[in-house]
Amino acid sequence: MGIGLKVVLFLLAILVIPFGGWVISALIFAYLILPPLLHRRRKGSSAENPRAKGRGPISAGRALGGVLLALSLVALASHGTLSPIVFGVPGLLLVFRPRFLSGISLRVKPVKDSILLRGRFLPFGWFALAEAKVSTRDVEGAVSGMNERVLLLSAPAPRIFLVFATSSISRSRAEEVTLKRMQVAARALRSLGVYLLPLDASGAFELPQLRAARVDLPGQNIQHSLSASDYGALCVEAVHGFVARFELYERSYGKGAPGSLLAKPNRRPGSSTTLRELLSAATQRTGTPKPDRYVEFLSSVAATEGETLGQRITQTVQASDSRLVLVASVGSPQVELSRAQLKAVTTIYE
Repeated sequence: MGIGLKVVLFLLAILVIPFGGWVISALIFAYLILPPLLHRRRKGSSAENPRAKGRGPISAGRALGGVLLALSLVALASHGTLSPIVFGVPGLLLVFRPRFLSGISLRVKPVKDSILLRGRFLPFGWFALAEAKVSTRDVEGAVSGMNERVLLLSAPAPRIFLVFATSSISRSRAEEVTLKRMQVAARALRSLGVYLLPLDASGAFELPQLRAARVDLPGQNIQHSLSASDYGALCVEAVHGFVARFELYERSYGKGAPGSLLAKPNRRPGSSTTLRELLSAATQRTGTPKPDRYVEFLSSVAATEGETLGQRITQTVQASDSRLVLVASVGSPQVELSRAQLKAVTTIYE
């Protein structure tokens, strides 16, 4: 947000106070003050303790919940009738985040002709998944530098995904932010032999539909437990290479299962554990992805960065499935992609 807009909002907040617009003023002040404070605290926490075991700063959602609860108390003190409920209920939901709210927020639907999944009941929530296509034996070391959420699946074959979640009012903004983050991740990974393939919305929709129950780890030794336990999926978030939170899911999937593979992991490691250690222990159990023709295609697209689209994509043929096209890059075999995938690939490797 530019300084000009901040000044306009600040003046508006002051002007509406004499006319009884204290609620609007409070919300504007919270919007102007809280983000810089949270950003400063986040930077301070990272600098002071990069191994913070996942104890990060207060989230923006909970901060907003606190503001709404404060407004609810003010409204109650002012003998309001409806306003304490209007502010208090969403404030409680944002602060305490009960499981049912998480479940509702993770019900998604695919967006047509896109790589995005959109919240079914909370339409401002967006998700996208990109599969890590590997040409290296040290996939754990390559992926361990990621600050995005990592998802490992063991069946029907080992696969690794990066999960991108964002909030936005518009689809175009959500797509822009997501592709930018994918581009940053792709540039960091390609020199390490890993390439990102964004999933089409319909393909990505199949993954979160694989709902599964969470698994408890026996014992305190995480690496040993991961390599010995039976599970079908691992979801993990890291900060500066150290595991902040992770979650395990059973192999048996079903729509009635309580967990979602898009859910933010909640389990904290008992000690400082690097993401590389966790992934190495997990892949001993789940296995690692194998190179395929998409690796050759993506590496060729990445190598021709800066060229025109016509020079980078040398062949485009309609596939038997009308939703897909057969494409090839310089010296690569044909691969099947949706048009949304093709656009996303050429964007993140432009």
